[in-house]
Amino acid sequence: MSPSRSENRRALTAIDAGRSDSRRYRKLKLEFRAECVATKAPCWLCNRPIDYLVGYPHPDSLSRGHAKTVVDHPELADDRANFQPAHLDCIKRRGTDDPHVNLGDPSEIW
Repeated sequence: MSPSRSENRRALTAIDAGRSDSRRYRKLKLEFRAECVATKAPCWLCNRPIDYLVGYPHPDSLSRGHAKTVVDHPELADDRANFQPAHLDCIKRRGTDDPHVNLGDPSEIW
């Protein structure tokens, strides 16, 4: 039986308690930002460019999103493969819901 969302939230709180201060976490965060800036990665949720010159709390600033929500998958909170570049505003709108990723226009009428 899989854990409930409330159990995952409690686990996430425990993870967050030690995560933001860890050297490993800070290093991952800096490496992720440097990679995003170097590749000019767009927001994975809206596909618009991210303004890398503005900082938090600007709505268009870079925020580290997670492909699989941390609430549902707390074990992936610091998994680099789960990080996705996003606007702070897009992350706030998404919340803990699964992402709605715009796939673009279909190439054919089906």
